[in-house]
Amino acid sequence: MSTSPGKQFKVYAEVGDIMGFEVSVINYEKGLVIGELDTGEGCVLPFGQLPADRLDSLREPHGEDGGSEIVVRVLDAYTDSRSRRRILVSERAVEDRVFHQYVDRNTAESEVVPTNMVPAEVLASARQKKVLNHTVRGTVVGDAPGGGKRVDIGKFVAILSREEFAGVSPGSLRKGVVVKVRFLEVSENGITLTRKGVA
Repeated sequence: MSTSPGKQFKVYAEVGDIMGFEVSVINYEKGLVIGELDTGEGCVLPFGQLPADRLDSLREPHGEDGGSEIVVRVLDAYTDSRSRRRILVSERAVEDRVFHQYVDRNTAESEVVPTNMVPAEVLASARQKKVLNHTVRGTVVGDAPGGGKRVDIGKFVAILSREEFAGVSPGSLRKGVVVKVRFLEVSENGITLTRKGVA
């Protein structure tokens, strides 16, 4: 994929992750788009998990040209009885805001900053990405106090304050929009994000 190995962080995709997906094969008989994630792992995207009319615009690799690239959310990832890695992804779920089990729905849908404690494994992952200055994808799920935005980063709702928009207008960060961000502050009480320095 277009992501260079030097910038790649995750080795294995996890449920809830939002990442790039490159089309390898479109199987009309089985109703599946087969492709590869940013991690280099193969995965399947059922036709039913595509937005309306998206299928018509997807293309397979041809000659020197790669297949279409889109953003997806991992719905399921497991190892089957033959020790093969199976990953199911969805493009619709990125906009539908399918929340991970760690996120309390009442908190996530309210207009206040989430107060649920950040799980230890989420903290560890976020701290490592912050140290390595990695960029992640998240989905805007609503407004935060002070004109900021609440962003679903796959396993937790984090805050992107207005001061960290880096020149992007608030109007372009509507609910359901995918945004590239970096971690600004990471603590048990919450995670804040920034768009500064994000290409």
